[in-house]
Amino acid sequence: MGPGVIRRAGGRSARWRRRLACSASAAAVLVVAGGPADGHITGTNAPPTNYRTRILAVSPPIPGLEVRVAEIGGALELVNRTNQQVVVLGSRLEPYLRVEPNGGVDENRRSPTWLASPPPGSVRPRSASVDAAALPDWHRTSGGRRVVWHDHRAHWTGPDPPRVRQAPRRTQVVVPRWQVPLRVGDQPVLVTGEVVWVPGPSPGPGLLLAGALAAAVGVAGRLRAWRTAVLAAVTVTVASDVAHTLGAQLASVVPVLVRVYASSLWAAGWALGAVVALRMLRPRASEAEPYLVLTTGMFFAFASGLADVLTLSRSQVSTVLPLALARATVATGLGLGAGLLVVALQRVSRPSSPHDDAQGRETIPRRDSA
Repeated sequence: MGPGVIRRAGGRSARWRRRLACSASAAAVLVVAGGPADGHITGTNAPPTNYRTRILAVSPPIPGLEVRVAEIGGALELVNRTNQQVVVLGSRLEPYLRVEPNGGVDENRRSPTWLASPPPGSVRPRSASVDAAALPDWHRTSGGRRVVWHDHRAHWTGPDPPRVRQAPRRTQVVVPRWQVPLRVGDQPVLVTGEVVWVPGPSPGPGLLLAGALAAAVGVAGRLRAWRTAVLAAVTVTVASDVAHTLGAQLASVVPVLVRVYASSLWAAGWALGAVVALRMLRPRASEAEPYLVLTTGMFFAFASGLADVLTLSRSQVSTVLPLALARATVATGLGLGAGLLVVALQRVSRPSSPHDDAQGRETIPRRDSA
């Protein structure tokens, strides 16, 4: 420290603790708002899994009737382009959902299956009179020809079966024949499928990539050009997370407004990253920058990395991206987020230097004695 200048060490330490606490609190709010992702955004996608659901047949085939698996088995989707009413039957063969030929989707709120699995966007009343044998209580949910629902019959729930635990690296059928009955006009139709255990990849490559990125950013953060390293890391992290989120959102079948709302929570993290990037472009540093970097690093390391870490080791992921790219985006968020966190902690705990004083740190002129 140069002559004629003294530093209020106690004041700086107190500011360090306050700003660190504020940064951690802000990151925690963003992480909690985003939620543990399980496919990046809770409630909009099925979580990553090793169980693959697929449809084997729709018999008899009906021209204009389409049934497909959505969200890696988390939902089934039916499109009615026939000239007849299509009714989905529940687990007790009761009317569950129906799609009119000219448009219009209804749900039977007396169906036990509806009570257990209301379709996305359905409003569940506080009390429902459930009776599979009662006359249906139909309620219109949309005016389209498409309905999406979560069907417990078409995916695996619960712990892994014994044969999977005995041979986890072998692809094997765990549900050889699931069935969902339909009624098209007066004709019974049966959708059949299977659930197959498909071993996932090793998470090692993804974790190695994350570790390498974290180390590279951490080392660059000790250099004089640390602001350039932070700018590059934040830019890549935000771009990677945007791609990951879009991939998950485009694979989702929940209502659009739900997806928009969920994305707005993540947009707060992207906005924070943009603020940090803009500040790194400024020629003069400020004391607030390490704390902004700290908040950004915590958000992306935890909310975008750790929350989606199962993507690295599961064979089925709800995304429209190629699986290798989806896994790379998770590793990137985890690694660069952790690297930014390391850089921020290095900067806020770095000993004072004359260069810091030139960057705008608080100094107090010392009075010369007479």
